[in-house]
Amino acid sequence: MANTDYQLISDVSETTSSFQLFGGRYHISAVTDGGDWQIERLCADGETFSTIFDVTDFTGVAGYNVVVELGPGTYQFNLFGGDEVGATFEIVRF
Repeated sequence: MANTDYQLISDVSETTSSFQLFGGRYHISAVTDGGDWQIERLCADGETFSTIFDVTDFTGVAGYNVVVELGPGTYQFNLFGGDEVGATFEIVRF
């Protein structure tokens, strides 16, 4: 799939490892035990991640789907909201 990039990240409890995206329009699907999450992009300094998209007040909702425009770069998901929170994230370019 030369024109598509895809990430499936399971068993997330806090911040995921970083991953590269080509940039474009993406579908993000998240399944969590509760809590809030963000997708963050690596800044020009090469060390700092800043929030691009933030989903809060997520408690009690098992699934979330959104379409976003993202530039090329390095990204990570950040999950927060308690010790027992877990998630699976899927992001695919279309």
